[in-house]
Amino acid sequence: MYRVRVDINDGYDVIIGNNLNGEIASFLEKITFTGKIAIITDDVVSALYLKLFYDNLMSNGFNVKTFQLMHGESQKNLSMYEKIAGFLIHNEFTRDDLIIALGGGVVGDIAGFAAATFMRGIRFINVPTTLLSMVDASVGGKNAIDVNGIKNIIGTFYQPIACFTDLDYLKTLDEKEFACGMAEIIKMSVLKGGRFHKIVSLYLDKRDEKTLEEIIYLSIEGKNEYVTADEKEKGVRTFLNLGHTVGHAIEKCSDYRISHGEAVSIGLNQILNISKHCTNINEETKNLIRNLLIKAGLPVDIPGDLTVEHIFEAVRSDKKRHGDTVSLILVNDIGDCIIKAIAIEELKDLLEKEAAYESNS
Repeated sequence: MYRVRVDINDGYDVIIGNNLNGEIASFLEKITFTGKIAIITDDVVSALYLKLFYDNLMSNGFNVKTFQLMHGESQKNLSMYEKIAGFLIHNEFTRDDLIIALGGGVVGDIAGFAAATFMRGIRFINVPTTLLSMVDASVGGKNAIDVNGIKNIIGTFYQPIACFTDLDYLKTLDEKEFACGMAEIIKMSVLKGGRFHKIVSLYLDKRDEKTLEEIIYLSIEGKNEYVTADEKEKGVRTFLNLGHTVGHAIEKCSDYRISHGEAVSIGLNQILNISKHCTNINEETKNLIRNLLIKAGLPVDIPGDLTVEHIFEAVRSDKKRHGDTVSLILVNDIGDCIIKAIAIEELKDLLEKEAAYESNS
């Protein structure tokens, strides 16, 4: 079992291990929690794990209510947020009560946003159930909903009181969803470099549980370094957006047919292509990172039905845009990335140049 301390505001722990349901009950007893609990989850997680999770809390004497939404990015909207708020009002939740987000990134986002805004903030615990949400959403307090097709355009920075990263949930995760989590792990290995990058490469060769637990821990610890130094993303936390600006645009253009992890993988590969025009990255490094993504089972090329024009227009609405420029995280080498403001039109030219190169190669 690993433990990562996130020192933001009052601070909280991320617990990483197996069979953590009992740990959640013990934590609540330790903080002498006596209020109501709202478990927010989706239909997929509910069918697999809700009864066991619910029964464990009830058997320990807690008053538990459940709210279920359908799975998928389309649920992360104002209408669903209003339904959750209505559920909390109907069940007479107060600031003394608690929300538990049991699910992947969508559940974590909308449940965290509800917790941050209901009665101006009630406590919540994050229980991520996908590899992607474990290494991405478990640290940092970001939560948001989508409006007018723009991903995460309304949101807050609001920290949980604890996060329980139970690796048992990965046993029922399909290969595609698992690969999506590996996209974020590989991204972090490019940022951190060194031993972490070597262990990720080792895992993709061995695929053993012990190494998986270690790279999950190192990913969370790596992200923790960025977010504790820069909670509101005004400086170094921006590095965590490596691959995301183009990735979010690809998600949007595909109507979210392409998942977040797949889009980040494609976006990271596009950043590698752009980096060769703007940094000192060499072809060997570029191919090494690209091959890690492929080995993890991830796509790396923009699908043929998405045009540069479509992607460019989506980037224009990205929340990280500043006037006529957008900040991109570019790669000099593994473990050596830079933040560079690039003119929107220049980004379009670079994307078009790489698209033309790919079509001719």
